[in-house]
Amino acid sequence: MNFKELTYFLDGLVNKIGIPGIDCVVLKEHDMVYRHFAGYKDVKNKRKIEGNEIYNFYSLTKIITVVSALQLVEKGLLSLDDPVYEFIPEARHLTYLKDIGNGKTEISETRKIMTIKHLFTMTAGFDYDIHKKEIVEVEKKTDNKAPTQEVIRTLVQTPLLFEPGEHWNYSLCHDVLGAVIEIVSGKKLSEYMKENVFLPLGMSESGFKRNYTKSDRFALQYFYDDEEKKAKEMTIENDHVFGSEYESGGAGLISTVDDYLKFAETMTYKGLSRSGTRILSEKYVDILRTNQLSEKQLPDLDWIQLKGYGYGLGVRTLMDPKLGNTLSTIGEFGWSGAGGMYVSMDPTKKLTILYAQHMRNNLEPYVHPRLRNQVYKALLS
Repeated sequence: MNFKELTYFLDGLVNKIGIPGIDCVVLKEHDMVYRHFAGYKDVKNKRKIEGNEIYNFYSLTKIITVVSALQLVEKGLLSLDDPVYEFIPEARHLTYLKDIGNGKTEISETRKIMTIKHLFTMTAGFDYDIHKKEIVEVEKKTDNKAPTQEVIRTLVQTPLLFEPGEHWNYSLCHDVLGAVIEIVSGKKLSEYMKENVFLPLGMSESGFKRNYTKSDRFALQYFYDDEEKKAKEMTIENDHVFGSEYESGGAGLISTVDDYLKFAETMTYKGLSRSGTRILSEKYVDILRTNQLSEKQLPDLDWIQLKGYGYGLGVRTLMDPKLGNTLSTIGEFGWSGAGGMYVSMDPTKKLTILYAQHMRNNLEPYVHPRLRNQVYKALLS
């Protein structure tokens, strides 16, 4: 293994591209074969990345949410084929924006039932408008508390973009799934995850607690200005969290690299942790990382960094390495986050990659494919 070029690439992200700080870990089997961090968690005050930073993990939350929901499926408390309205009655009578030609739409009643599988696979028809007026009204009505289930009960009453199952669209589906987890388990999403994922895996620094942001270990958050080609400091708050009581199954997690790595490594080993704790059966991990999109839906997954990938139960999953120009293995899976976080889990190669940065407008299409190929190239050298 020769990671010299990977280190050169990562240092270049800081010194040439302008990402304030990075942290990258590679596990091969159960060995940490590479760890490199560079740059700053606080550029202005020259506070360097030390490897113990706390971050908003944003959409890397999603993988933990879908695993949590699959635990309920495995226990027989939930089924992928269940109608969402069985848990959220407001979802019984849905509407969508029907295309009537000439670029116009009209609100029409759906003919298809929204199922739990639609939530897993991002095919339910929701959008990702976290500032829509209906959500803002819930915030105001609840004195900025915005309890999770109340937000979601309101959300499902707004018009969908399309009939459930017609297309793939990245959206608030996993926030809705988080609410379903609460309803089925009778616990807040954070409580369920703590009992069924975090504690079993020894993830002591993962959760939805806002007071984590007061720690001096919390990496400052930046935004990349495309015009100035420069990262600028922004608020450390997560705008995907609508209120003090809202727990976002799609983007609410706060964690550290070392903590999240415990979960990622467990998923690389198909639900079995290093210590021998199983959080999900091998069978369901394989279902999770199997493409679930139809030939009609697959073209909707048109992000440039996801060429060659399909979408499973809440994760990208590699289907065609040649199409994606990737050195990774068919069935390698994972996701990424709005701040630039990236995780890759490859059960075939027993390889786990976790990359962290804390910069919105994150340059993901440039960073992630190159990062992944540099890791696989290093392992082949």
